[in-house]
Amino acid sequence: MSSSLVWVRRNYNIPAFKNVQVTFQGKPAVILGGRRQYVRLRVEGERHPVTTHPTWAITYPTLPLPPTPRGWCDYCREERALRADGTVQRHQRPGADHYAVDKRLCPGAGNKPWAVCSWTVPTREEATT
Repeated sequence: MSSSLVWVRRNYNIPAFKNVQVTFQGKPAVILGGRRQYVRLRVEGERHPVTTHPTWAITYPTLPLPPTPRGWCDYCREERALRADGTVQRHQRPGADHYAVDKRLCPGAGNKPWAVCSWTVPTREEATT
């Protein structure tokens, strides 16, 4: 099972990462995490964290494109690197035993992704600025 923020990024195609500075209703805020399909924020001046829909009244920062294009594998639903022809690179299935002789490659490798990511994972410095 993936985390809530992974689900939010995948389904809404927005750069919702933990500790990223955003703007919520015109006030600065920081993403604390996810709760089901919602995003939890620490809004400046508020006493308690706010749980809100990820596309409602939140302005996300523009993040640079990744050096290697990334997309979501249609088989395992994980974010993976793409080849130059736009297909998903070879990768193991999530939860596969990394020490086994048979690495259990994902059948989705070599196929087109079901969605292409439009951001890159921010570094700690980028997230706090």
